[in-house]
Amino acid sequence: MGISERTRKILWARSGNRCAICRCELVRKEFATDPAAVIGDECHIISKRPGGPRYDPKAEVKLDGYDNLILLCKTHHKLVDDQPSRFTVEYLRMVKAYHEKWVRETLGQPAKKKAPRGPTLDEVNVLPRIRTGRELVNVLWNAHLFYFDNDELESEEELDLVSGFFQVIQDYGDLLTDLGAGEVVKAEFYLNQEIKELESKGFFVFGRCWFKKVKIGNQEDLWPVASVRVVRRTSPEIVKVPNLEKATS
Repeated sequence: MGISERTRKILWARSGNRCAICRCELVRKEFATDPAAVIGDECHIISKRPGGPRYDPKAEVKLDGYDNLILLCKTHHKLVDDQPSRFTVEYLRMVKAYHEKWVRETLGQPAKKKAPRGPTLDEVNVLPRIRTGRELVNVLWNAHLFYFDNDELESEEELDLVSGFFQVIQDYGDLLTDLGAGEVVKAEFYLNQEIKELESKGFFVFGRCWFKKVKIGNQEDLWPVASVRVVRRTSPEIVKVPNLEKATS
């Protein structure tokens, strides 16, 4: 039967006309000589096609139904279908749920003051190495702000690798406190895979959670900040001290 018109309308409305992963707008405005451009796709989480991404002949879900669809830009549609082991059914469902929660709580609300900037490297100058997904979850847990940094990248392959890693950890960082215990364990597993992939390409991950004073109006609070940096393993900034590897900036 295909995707119904009603299902399409619900999917686009609940997604806020934005990609569930990068949140770019999926309908770009028209110009005098050109029509509006649609750069979004209604993507199947579980493929309808045998042998397709995440195909499951025993799937207990209507394949063209709303629960099996996620709205993505064309770049991320290609990425999730080319890398189904990384973008699993569980992960895509989690991303969709969080994105729609973000749309409900964020879009259409009155404009807020500009969020405080992230910390500079002068403010966070020592970061321990992150070796496992569990260690990374501990850094991301309950963070209000995120600061990501990386060494200069030398190819599009490195760009995709590092930018994809930062996007994944920001998605998890926004969502972790809403997950059940079992989902947190899965997050640790997936993040562990991300770290190992970076290490296989010659990068190390460093990070820690710290607290920054943030003034909003007349009130000043301490906000937890997750600082994560991706560094080449050959970087001279990586310094070994007794039984502990640290990165200095």
